Amino acid sequence: MKHRGTIALLLALAGAALLIGCKPTAVGVNGMAGLNCANCHSGNSSTAYGLAVLQNEAEYNQGGHYNGTRILTPYIPGPPSSGNTYVFQGSHALSNSQIGGGICNKCHTDQGFVTAIASGGNFYSVGAIVENNGPLPPGCFTCHNPHVTGNFTPRIQSPVTILSGGTYNFGLGNLCANCHQARATAAATLVGTPKSGSGPHHSVQSDFLLGENNWVKPAQSYAGTSPHATATADSCVSCHHYDPYPRSSNSDLQLGGHGFYLTGVGGAATFGGGPAAQKDVVVLCTSCHTSASPTFEGIHPTVPDWANINGGNPADPLVEIRALRDKLVIYFINTPPKPMKLAAGTSWDGSTLPVWPTTTIEWNRDFVAAASVTLSLVQAQSYWNLQLFNEDRSEGIHNPVFAAQILYDACVNLGIAVGATRPS
Repeated sequence: MKHRGTIALLLALAGAALLIGCKPTAVGVNGMAGLNCANCHSGNSSTAYGLAVLQNEAEYNQGGHYNGTRILTPYIPGPPSSGNTYVFQGSHALSNSQIGGGICNKCHTDQGFVTAIASGGNFYSVGAIVENNGPLPPGCFTCHNPHVTGNFTPRIQSPVTILSGGTYNFGLGNLCANCHQARATAAATLVGTPKSGSGPHHSVQSDFLLGENNWVKPAQSYAGTSPHATATADSCVSCHHYDPYPRSSNSDLQLGGHGFYLTGVGGAATFGGGPAAQKDVVVLCTSCHTSASPTFEGIHPTVPDWANINGGNPADPLVEIRALRDKLVIYFINTPPKPMKLAAGTSWDGSTLPVWPTTTIEWNRDFVAAASVTLSLVQAQSYWNLQLFNEDRSEGIHNPVFAAQILYDACVNLGIAVGATRPS
């Protein structure tokens, strides 16, 4: 009650000061010593803090963490320009099936996440969470706690032990790992005659970057943790928060920042979503990959023909990885019990192997999961690896060698023709 009275008094004083044209002075409460309220709580977008808040909000409203319809508009303070709108579907943050407690609201609502963080431990070991004031979508204060810390550092930065047992400890990306991990393990799922719906769930980036939670082919080893985690300062944040534009002077909001996209708005099929954005993805990647060619696909050197699509000649690894994935998709669309099917509206026939870059297929755009069916154990093993790859959503980039290995092994397990050389 004492804190409430103090905060109420401070708010009243701040309001009075604003009414008479004064800027509130720095205050000190709840660890906010020296923080100036008006830095953020101001309608003046010309201030550094006010401008940053508007920029971050504009970026966030395009990202997958935001719930609801988004309107893309170039960063111009004020109402959206009617000539620059782009509307697309938001995330599943507030669907009815996810707000009643249990696992889902720990990542899909603001209160669920904050409560789970405070409870400690892996999110899947935390009990059901009751949202007393109704569910709120994830927002600024889901990941940041400035009214306590006095800054916008992530709410939590401690290492995360994910469900499959690995420890994710890569800087600011630790915050992301709390939710971006599988909700099931291969070891527990791949027994007996599993259902195709018993997969790793969505957003398995932590598992993928650590190079674990895949079906392990007997006598085979795997690449392990990706350099995209170990060789960057903050893993997820180092790349996905990359901000090549001063947002106050450039209208392109397709890349980085609080949108966290490294593809075009809405998840365009080609990296970058357009020449300008693609160019800046290359700038980001070449900050480490110094020998890259001017195109995105040229960042990695050639590798053996893992997928047996190039006559045995060396090829681009990302093309080979896609081909391994595509062969598995074709198998599961056409082989009983057919756990996959073509997505509505796709122009792909479901049986012809796409040839990058002329044709591409994409998870949830061209092919989707069918109704859950019972698989043989061999099919389930390969299907798990395929879905671990699909739900990582990076097309293998997060951990290329690991991606190639789990897909190669999945193909061999089903008798699908691949190259003579296993990825290494």
